[in-house]
Amino acid sequence: MNLIMICLEALEKIISKELPSKKVINEYLKKFELAEKDKSLFQNIIIGIINNLLYLEFLITPFIEKKRYRLWFRPLLYLTIYRIVYLQEDQEQVISESIEIAKIKDRFLSSTIRIVLNEFIKTPLRRVEELDEINYLSIKYSYPAWLVAFLLKDYSYEEVENILKIKYNENAQNDVIEEVLRNINPNNYAKILDLFASSSSILFELARQNKQLILDGVDPLEDNIQKLTAQAKRHSANIHFHHINPLEVSNIFTSNSCDYVICYAPSSGLAQMFKHLDYKYLLNLESINTITLYQQKILQNTHHLVKNGGYYIYITNTLNHDENEKQIRTFLKINPQYHLILEKKMLPNSHQIGYYFSILQKDL
Repeated sequence: MNLIMICLEALEKIISKELPSKKVINEYLKKFELAEKDKSLFQNIIIGIINNLLYLEFLITPFIEKKRYRLWFRPLLYLTIYRIVYLQEDQEQVISESIEIAKIKDRFLSSTIRIVLNEFIKTPLRRVEELDEINYLSIKYSYPAWLVAFLLKDYSYEEVENILKIKYNENAQNDVIEEVLRNINPNNYAKILDLFASSSSILFELARQNKQLILDGVDPLEDNIQKLTAQAKRHSANIHFHHINPLEVSNIFTSNSCDYVICYAPSSGLAQMFKHLDYKYLLNLESINTITLYQQKILQNTHHLVKNGGYYIYITNTLNHDENEKQIRTFLKINPQYHLILEKKMLPNSHQIGYYFSILQKDL
């Protein structure tokens, strides 16, 4: 099987069968013995097509009818056009290869592929500049239009475009824990509780800095607790982990018992979309609203654990004001015994995911 056929098969699984891109890429790299150059090209093609899926669909839309096609039909068009537009390969050769592949797949449908591609190369590329502002950003950077509009409710047009243009980088760094640690200074024997212990390394960093701290972490997944416990043992870190839902943490911790409660909250992840290939296509408003309500429940069900004079630290990796600033403003209105002593947001860039955190102090 040649490389283009391998790419097509992988794309069919990702696009038509909706399997995770990264999982499929790794599966195919293991399945086929490819030269290093071909491995790199395979990954670049798949990642490039998935990252630019809405733009590729925008380019082919005028040339295909609105009907159901075979599962390989659209992936083959995306693959062909990507090679022509992005990789700048020879048009005639690429189209010829694609038609031959279509003949193998379905000789009757191959004529449709031929017509579509011939019309495509004879026609100037569609211009995104002619779209309205939201659809311009949506198509140019391949983010769903509703998501573009959602970001524009909180940020300027220029800020949103700068966020959307960040290229895929699975190795982007997350500096929020280092930033939080720079802004707290726990005393010896301070009791610190991490509500989502598997979400970060903060307890391990604290244990490394000060062996006198009393550190506890909870997590709703038993497998995570087992891994964290084993990790603590390997590093001789005096951290106690507990398998429990953070909403039920009062079953094992009493009110006014912690000097610090750390909530690295589950979030919509809008500040790290570019780190995950498929994520921008999987998000929806319902899931964002659900996670926002969950954050509210966590805050209301755990803040009483903080001692008078103690601190509640709230962290997310999202850009959504409803999960960040507004979430905290609502909390402070309901709980006037707390006041905000620090709030910081970092927008994402090409090498670093974004974050938000706030440090709240409970009155003495």
